[in-house]
Amino acid sequence: MSLKKACLFVLFLLHSNSTFAKNYKEIKVCSEAGFIPFEMRTASGNWDGYDIALIKEFAKKSSRKVKFIDQKFDGLIPSLIASKSCDIVASAVGISEERKKIVNFSEPTYFSGFDGLIHARSSKMFDSFEKINQKNVRIAVQQGTLSSTYVKNVFKNARISEYETNSGPIQAIISDKADIYIDDSVYLSVAVKRNISKFELLGKEKLPENQEDGMAFLFRKSDTELRNQFNEFFNQIKSNGELDKLQNYYFKEMGWMKNFPEN
Repeated sequence: MSLKKACLFVLFLLHSNSTFAKNYKEIKVCSEAGFIPFEMRTASGNWDGYDIALIKEFAKKSSRKVKFIDQKFDGLIPSLIASKSCDIVASAVGISEERKKIVNFSEPTYFSGFDGLIHARSSKMFDSFEKINQKNVRIAVQQGTLSSTYVKNVFKNARISEYETNSGPIQAIISDKADIYIDDSVYLSVAVKRNISKFELLGKEKLPENQEDGMAFLFRKSDTELRNQFNEFFNQIKSNGELDKLQNYYFKEMGWMKNFPEN
């Protein structure tokens, strides 16, 4: 194939990818239900949550249908790239340089940082970083998350256990198989509010280097048009006040909690 023909072929592929993105009539979205209040399902199976509400509103304003697919966290990116069983990942995924190599991120949809969840019985045991970073301290994390990477880099002396789902570390705290569960601060604060007699927050100030580039939705590298369409939508609701209303509802007012009773 000549260089000219090769260039024309590449341009054709790029044009095809862009056109295909514009013609999505149904968006398939992978998400791990249970990361409250970002993505969750009611007892009847209905999807709810901050990320879910963003996707539903995006689909509505772009005249598309949406199908949600429940997927374990460490299978989200493979489902997007390898099997292509979804078109967007909306699951409170943290932005990282490593992930940027294989996916495109949307505009950051939220910023929060990490915190720790401890059992009420341990409230006075971990009042400093030094008391946490000990070889007899058991820290639970969810595998494949940025919080897991953070804990491995910062708490080098502690005993770290990884769990496949986000419910695993919480159960480990309850059953005294772990002392601290480190994850997103919003998710953990909701866990405390829903189980006020069981849990307490460790406190962000006890976690050094606790910085975050934000959460975002994931798109395939080839689907730049779909990503651009979402970014345009997101910036629009950010400027007109709709985003503030969504964030207030899910992170401050928490009116959704009536459908998700205390565990």
